[in-house]
Order: sequence, then C-alpha cells, then structure tokens
Amino acid sequence: FLPQGDRLPASQTQLTLPVAVHLENWVETFYVLGACNSAGCTSSSLMRPQNVMLDTIGYLKASNLEVNDAFGGNVVLSSDGFTLAVTASGESSGATGVNGNQADNSAPYSGAVYVFRRRGNDWQQEAYLKAGVSKQGLGFGSSVISTDHAVALSGDGSILAAAAPYEDVQGAVSGTVYIYRRFRNTWTMVQKLSPPVPTDY
Repeated sequence: FLPQGDRLPASQTQLTLPVAVHLENWVETFYVLGACNSAGCTSSSLMRPQNVMLDTIGYLKASNLEVNDAFGGNVVLSSDGFTLAVTASGESSGATGVNGNQADNSAPYSGAVYVFRRRGNDWQQEAYLKAGVSKQGLGFGSSVISTDHAVALSGDGSILAAAAPYEDVQGAVSGTVYIYRRFRNTWTMVQKLSPPVPTDY
C-alpha cells in the first residue's frame, strides 16, 4: 500500500480524496485505513471501491454517430463540471446553426460539436452545433495543428467557441471561429469571428 494524502488528526473523521477514475485499475485497487497511536497501528479491513467508482464513469455517444465521424477528437469540460463539449470533425450533416437536421449527410467532413449537460448524476445531450455555413470538408470542431484545441467553454459552460479552420473568407481558406451562448437551456449562435486579413493556409 502507498500513502494517499496527509495523515489525519484524531479529531478528523472524514477525508475527501480526489481520484482520476479513468486512470485507475479498479479491478486491482484496494484501500486500507490505519489508526495509529503511541502503541502502534491497527489497519482496517480491505476496502474495494470498484463498484462505486465504476458507476461514476459516464459513457457518451453522439445522437447521430456514424462511421468516420471522429467523435471525441476534442473534449472540453467546463470548470464547474456541468457542461461537456465533444467534437466530431468528420460528421457529415449539411445542417447549419443549432439543432439542425442530423440525418442529412450532404456535407461530408463538415464537422459538428455536441454539448452534454450534467443534471444530478446523469448526462444528457443538450445541443447539436454546426457552423453557420454548410460545406464539405469544413472541419468544424477540428484544428489545422493536431495539438491545438478547436473548442473552448467558459467556466460555467454557457459560452462555447468552436473553430471552422477550412472555411472560406473573402476567397481565402483562412478559417473562422463561431461563438454560441446558452440562455435558459437554449443555445444560439451569437457571433462569427474571421481574421482581419484572410490568407490561405
């Protein structure tokens, strides 16, 4: 066993221990609590949190997931932990804006961003976001450099920015960024940002 956290004073009866649940091997993880005084230490029985911890791990899929959608290419969680944005740069709907026709596959690799919201212990898809234009290969939700983030959320999850790196601006494929806002559980596209001097990549 390895020590987890600091020693507790005798007056403290509870401990909060942050754990990255997705990085643990829960099949082989056990905890034991040791109570010590001048005479020595006594250990509790083994505690195995496997069943409890596995219940805290969510499993999310897009509402219209298809082959080659690249769902999960970028994943961003708001700092309050209640809003999650997931990109699918290969998604092919020709829809635009918020909650359009997800069954339309007329724009291959145009990309999409899915917004999930946590209520209690449950996650639900709250919005299906597309760029303001429909174009094959737009790459909405992706980035030109694979290590860059193509989507961002505000701390409370009410504002989202997403890139469309292959959008044409004044005849140049220079890309754009779309801003969305949630107000009373409804998402709207509020602004489109373009480079002041559009230049091809």
